Amino acid sequence: FFFFNFCGGGVFFACPRVKNLFCRKKKRKIQISGHVTTGGTEGNLEGIRAGISRFGPESKTLTIYSDQTHASVPKVCETQLRTPTAIVPSLPNGQMDPERLAEVIDVSRNVLSHDKYVLVATIGTTFKGANDDVAALTRAMESVGVNRREDVHVHVDAALNGGFWNLIEDGRAQRLRIGHEIDSLSMSSHKWHGGFVGGVIIMANPADTAIEVPYLGFTDRMASGSRDGMVAPKWHARLRQFDWLEEFRRCEANAHLLLEALRERGIAAHRNDPGVIVVFPKPSDAFCDRFQLAAHGDLAHVCVMPHVSEQIVGAFLEELDHDEGGETVRRMREAEFDW
Repeated sequence: FFFFNFCGGGVFFACPRVKNLFCRKKKRKIQISGHVTTGGTEGNLEGIRAGISRFGPESKTLTIYSDQTHASVPKVCETQLRTPTAIVPSLPNGQMDPERLAEVIDVSRNVLSHDKYVLVATIGTTFKGANDDVAALTRAMESVGVNRREDVHVHVDAALNGGFWNLIEDGRAQRLRIGHEIDSLSMSSHKWHGGFVGGVIIMANPADTAIEVPYLGFTDRMASGSRDGMVAPKWHARLRQFDWLEEFRRCEANAHLLLEALRERGIAAHRNDPGVIVVFPKPSDAFCDRFQLAAHGDLAHVCVMPHVSEQIVGAFLEELDHDEGGETVRRMREAEFDW
């Protein structure tokens, strides 16, 4: 299944259990390849670089992402790729706003003369767990005269939700196939599947950016040189360790349990569907520290991962009820936020 290189280059990714999550071929011939990466940052770097390389230096390419995009995206654009970028405002629930995307592209085409685009969509934004509507974003681009197939490379950062996305077959998860709706996808192994740090990048019809390294006898196709070749078989083993659809169903049920319990207390709480992140007004600092809650401004969230049981949710709620003699719940109840 794998070809390892412990000293440099990359690890070619050919594991069907992961690859088939997003690679569903039609009759149109598509070359799909990928690599195990050191994590989501390298995956996003390679996905965006693939789009820029595809259009070539003769094009004026603009990389677009939302204000909810993971910090690794602007980091690699500014420090490594040095590519022009534009940030699209998000909707209250954290999704990229299609109407604002159309406005950004319209201005970039008619004022700044950009003619090609790398669009970075997210499946499970870091804080709100939002899933960008790729179909709506595609329609928005086409509404201002952009040819999706010829002028746009759609890269998806599927850091967390990508692990369970294509396991959901009830219609809630939009269909995302590499080489069709999207062109590249980065996913982190250490988020949903857990157990070790790593990731994967999968691309359709990638441009040839390989560099020959004679002293290694190896073709280097990735940004990172030395890497742990054992990540690939570890991930393969991890995929076989559990019934991941059942794990997702249990996490989602516990996330719904927490969501409804907070709402029963009069607290404005929300969850993007499908997903396992519950967002609510920020409790006291002491409570956030005790439960290691991630907070951003006046909001906090809980990622209901496989280790979170009903008992843990119950203990969380019981301590919340008694925090600061009930004052924390009272303040959270008075706080509101748009969704």
